[in-house]
Amino acid sequence: MDDRERFAKKISSLGLTRVQQALALLWFYRNNQFFEERTASELATDLHDLGFGRPNVTTLHRELAKSRMTVKGKRKKTFQVHMKSVNELDKEYSSLLSTRAVEISPSVIPFDFVQGTRPYLEQIVRQINGAYDYGWYDCCSV
Repeated sequence: MDDRERFAKKISSLGLTRVQQALALLWFYRNNQFFEERTASELATDLHDLGFGRPNVTTLHRELAKSRMTVKGKRKKTFQVHMKSVNELDKEYSSLLSTRAVEISPSVIPFDFVQGTRPYLEQIVRQINGAYDYGWYDCCSV
């Protein structure tokens, strides 16, 4: 798992807008299983805590609501990364993480069973299939 500060430092050099920074954080949280959804206010606080300055919450909320890369979350006024945008965001930001993503086959559990559900379920299926693919059978069975 990467830490948020290291990721923030890397995205700070990309010249992203506030909404792009918020989307990058949403992707990072989803990817690292920290949060499935965040409000504009929570994201504004996160950006401020990371040294980006505090964006206007109303403007950020409006821009996230208009973005094709987000959908409404389960809690009131929250946003999640849209499933259709995950691959695009993976391509854009995965290289900034210290862990390397490898191609995993559906050798034990088809990824389609959990795709679009909870991020932790998607991650578990990746780990099960990856462990099997690399011959770590004991780990896979656990």
